[in-house]
Amino acid sequence: MSDLKIELVPLEPAHLLALMESEAAYEKVTGLRVAAGLQDFFEQVPSSYLEDVKSASGPDVWRFGFVVMIPAENYWAGCASYKGPPDAHGMVEIAYAIAPSWEGHGLATQAAAFLTEQAFRDARVKIIRAHTLPEKNASGRVLEKCGFTFVGEAMEPEDRLVWRWEYPRR
Repeated sequence: MSDLKIELVPLEPAHLLALMESEAAYEKVTGLRVAAGLQDFFEQVPSSYLEDVKSASGPDVWRFGFVVMIPAENYWAGCASYKGPPDAHGMVEIAYAIAPSWEGHGLATQAAAFLTEQAFRDARVKIIRAHTLPEKNASGRVLEKCGFTFVGEAMEPEDRLVWRWEYPRR
């Protein structure tokens, strides 16, 4: 693990649209370099999500999340987000993705910890959930480091098996 420190910056819809167009368009709009492979995360976004982004007037961390930025390198290295605001039971799900060229530097752990801390600042949040592939992997280790507990298998809406991790408000 390295000593790289990240900042999570709320994602501007206009910046997200620029990235969906091309890495060059994003870099022109923001002045930030984009890690190779980051644009791939946005290749298959649902049309409803794209419409939400186009109609948004500004950042909304519950819907669009954060840029995982490495200030010392002037790089957008990944994304960190919630899969929507807290539901009626106070549950919020987190997700994070780091570009392949920046994996293994502790950025995902920092991002997951930040999302967890930020979510619990909202009094509505009672439990935070995350899902990983159904196998021992780096994402599971990230969640364990951040205090999450493996609670079992679950089926995602796309009919795929995942491992469920949870972190209740303490």
